[in-house]
Amino acid sequence: MLTSPQVAPGSDASGATLNPNLSQAGSGRLGIALALLFGQKFSPGSRQIVVVNFSIPGGASAGSTSVSFGDQPVAREISDVNAAALQAAYTPGAVAITTGFEGDVAPRPNGNGSVTITDWVQIGRFVAGQDAPAAGEFQRVDTAPRETRGNGSLTITDWVQAGRYAAGLDPLTPAGGPLSPGRPELTKASPDALADTAANARSVRFSSGLFERGQQSSIIIELSAQGDENAFGFSLNFDPAQLRFVSIAAGRDADGATLNVNTGQAASGRIGLAMALPAGQTIQPGQRQIIVVNFAVASAGEATTATIGFGDQPVVREFSDANARALPVSFSGGMVTLARSVTSVSAASYTGQSLASEAVVAAFGQQLATQVMAAESLPLPTMLAGTTVSVRDSEGTERMAPLFFVSPGQVNYQIPAGVASGQATITVTSSNGQVLTGMLSITAVAPGLFTADSSGQGLAAALVLRVRRDGSQVYEPVAQYDAAQNRFVARPIEFGPEGEELYLILYGTGFRHHRDSAAVTVRLGEVEEPALYAGAQGRFEGLDQLNLRLPRSLAGRGELEVKLNVDGLESNRVRIHVR
Repeated sequence: MLTSPQVAPGSDASGATLNPNLSQAGSGRLGIALALLFGQKFSPGSRQIVVVNFSIPGGASAGSTSVSFGDQPVAREISDVNAAALQAAYTPGAVAITTGFEGDVAPRPNGNGSVTITDWVQIGRFVAGQDAPAAGEFQRVDTAPRETRGNGSLTITDWVQAGRYAAGLDPLTPAGGPLSPGRPELTKASPDALADTAANARSVRFSSGLFERGQQSSIIIELSAQGDENAFGFSLNFDPAQLRFVSIAAGRDADGATLNVNTGQAASGRIGLAMALPAGQTIQPGQRQIIVVNFAVASAGEATTATIGFGDQPVVREFSDANARALPVSFSGGMVTLARSVTSVSAASYTGQSLASEAVVAAFGQQLATQVMAAESLPLPTMLAGTTVSVRDSEGTERMAPLFFVSPGQVNYQIPAGVASGQATITVTSSNGQVLTGMLSITAVAPGLFTADSSGQGLAAALVLRVRRDGSQVYEPVAQYDAAQNRFVARPIEFGPEGEELYLILYGTGFRHHRDSAAVTVRLGEVEEPALYAGAQGRFEGLDQLNLRLPRSLAGRGELEVKLNVDGLESNRVRIHVR
């Protein structure tokens, strides 16, 4: 198996006298005698004293052969500087006989005598745990450190080194190193040990945030890059009862990278990933977005938070530079808030494509509050029964909303004054820690009219002001509750004798900030009437009022649809009945 031995002093025996005895080499025995200069001795520790190179006959098959110590042709003995024999233990070993090159794994299982991009891709799959090396493959897969032709573990540096072979950055190297995983003396330092030396210079963390129950949400994994990172691998640990892995993608600062994902343990709350840039390329220094992970959040559950951490199963934590050297790095897990979704609509129209600053809003969800409570004084409180509502506008300013009413399923609030137009985030927090979030669009106006039955449809919540000929005034409702029918019914509007004037007073929300009076139009059936007043009602927070004259020409028209348009936006349509 081993022929033509050539012997040289080891790196720790420089200058020593070496006398090899090759007389029995044909029988598998080699004698070695080595002496340092007079009076010199080896320093304490593990020292390399002799290097023996052998030739392997052509056609030899892969395997291993033992190498042991003996007493022919040279007897075993170690001497000190005073010519006294020293005791020593001699441990035999084995030499692996391999075929092929480091990194040559494709096509499986024996490779093809070259290292190309397919080998790099296949080793990436091994490192990510997507494939497992078969018998005879491990030694060629375990390529790093290059100096030792592997270290007994498969990590990111092996993938990077294979890429260097494939790109021609390093010359092909005959296969060598460990035949199987787990040689302790060659195992890389643990991720925690690497983190200890990082001094927090290079760190990985993810952006915490709000996850809505029943929805898909994302975390962004960020790297504080030093500019020498070429590839990395790690595992994410999460609570599978709260989060279900959906997908993963390279972040915006890892464009062009190859990403391998191991989802074999996702049901147990673990996923592994391995990512590598092309050979020789590195991530730019600074705070970089490297991975985006999407999760589906369980609809049910009382937990308000979920922890996401970093681990080593199924992929070991490791960062590599472009030369396949492991880099120190620290990993920081975190926590996301599990929020239920909340939907906000106009409390008048019950539509909510857009809402206006200072408008009255109804929010719907689950567990919004732990009890029912209504505000009893002005100014309106920003907390009722321990429930609060915050509005974060498009400029990032967060304001607490005044509250009218809270219950487990509904909260009525007023959008705070001064909220900027654009997308806003609504966060409802109850006294038991439940958090619900939602989005809405803030505009200058979003007109809505209240109805008698608070449904946003049907008979208007309105009054008629009757001004008699003698100047006396009386207010009359346009709807009344019929207990027998268990619903609101129209109370017809009577015009009365000539000389009486009628004015319709409608109540709504979301139109007090209109551009000017000309931008407010009202149609009663097919008759258009100008608004005499459109603005804040004055006594009730968030309530707006619309006044217009009822022309006598409407007499006898019966049921009429009221259409309000403010700044080009139409409100919900309500009805009145004219006799």
